[in-house]
Amino acid sequence: MDSRLLMDSFRVGLLSALALVATACSTRELSLVCENPQPADGTDHGYVRCDGGWSHRPAALECPNKLPQANACSDGLGGCSVDADCTERPYGACQPAYDEGCYCNYGCRVDADCRDGYICVCGDVIGQCTPARCTVDADCGDALCASYVESPGCPGDAFACQTEDDECVSSADCPEGQMCSFPEGPDGVGPHRVCMEPQCAVGRPFLVAGDPRLAPATGRDDWRVGAVPNLAGLDPRERAALADHWTRAGLMEHASIAAFARFALQLLAVGAPARLLQDTHAAMADELEHARICFALAGAYAGRDLGPGALDVDGALAGDLREFVVTAILEGCVGETVAALEARESAAHADDPVVRAALERIAADETRHAELAWRFVQWALTRDPALRAVVEATFAAVVADALPPPADPGDDLLRRGVLGRARAARLRRAVLITIVGPCAQALLADPRHPAARPASAPAHASA
Repeated sequence: MDSRLLMDSFRVGLLSALALVATACSTRELSLVCENPQPADGTDHGYVRCDGGWSHRPAALECPNKLPQANACSDGLGGCSVDADCTERPYGACQPAYDEGCYCNYGCRVDADCRDGYICVCGDVIGQCTPARCTVDADCGDALCASYVESPGCPGDAFACQTEDDECVSSADCPEGQMCSFPEGPDGVGPHRVCMEPQCAVGRPFLVAGDPRLAPATGRDDWRVGAVPNLAGLDPRERAALADHWTRAGLMEHASIAAFARFALQLLAVGAPARLLQDTHAAMADELEHARICFALAGAYAGRDLGPGALDVDGALAGDLREFVVTAILEGCVGETVAALEARESAAHADDPVVRAALERIAADETRHAELAWRFVQWALTRDPALRAVVEATFAAVVADALPPPADPGDDLLRRGVLGRARAARLRRAVLITIVGPCAQALLADPRHPAARPASAPAHASA
């Protein structure tokens, strides 16, 4: 297939991803027993901590309430200085936001304080409502109502009954860099626990030895550009959530600069064409602007300046052409392709013209960046046909990992340009099945590759 036709096919697919599919998961035998059980927080509040870092819930007990706290907080996001300032809902705590400023966080003491599908998990000061598919161990027969990572790559656990088909009990059972999660099945019920790659990061991740790296957020005023979003009608909780979302987005875009800087060195190391290097430097400049836009939005919602700290790049430059290609597939062909669709979908729902314009620009740029990654892999296959096996295996593994979406409380911030976790997971799965998979097949079937042959459908996936 001509490279122009391949990219045209990519663009068409990028704009029309619609399919949802089920996936099959392998299973292995595990012990579901809680080893060395201890009270989760040193006191019996109904939760037991087990070796391996997971917990379960024998009983639904009332969580302690240490509100109001004695310490005060400097005035910041949410306008609070002490817990007494947080009165919108019960159990309001004035907590630090990022590295400075404060916002109101609302907790719980018992499950009845939470919405359906949530339980109250006890904390140091007050409990927090946490997604759950069970309430106590008794709901699970002979198994336990146990924790799992709700959204791999993001903080936060959830609870569900253990099953005989679980592939992991905790993330300690997973390969390095993966986490034990419980994806939702096509019928709305999760099948079992599986080890998953981090899914929370959006955009081109900066991967080192398979793990995404981000700089910490810090207070600085030199990473912002663009118009100020409309803050009217936003309550403190929404502003806190939006500030958190755009700060993480900014950190992802900042990490993407490093990913493209490394990619440029890799291209030089393998003697790639000048056009690929030229487009890579342009992409790096795009990511710089994306990061500044995101930090400007984050700072506006937070009411203070935000930017990235130092990024750890140790060990980032190791590898050969084979590793460069695998990284380009994961960071670019997958990460940027998903990012382009996420930004486009987010823009379609955003009612603030400033936010919508930012997302539309990001979507257009990320589409070009994804195309760059596909062109590099195509060039690498032409240069070294022996790479075909690793390219085919990498794409097959990615598409096979198009797991069903997690449970999600809803798209509370959708009109603010933020996709809920379930919507984002459905979109990612559709992109992997209807865009990444078919484009990989077209790439591998290119007659210019000496080893080309029709690529079979990716394992565990069907349209």
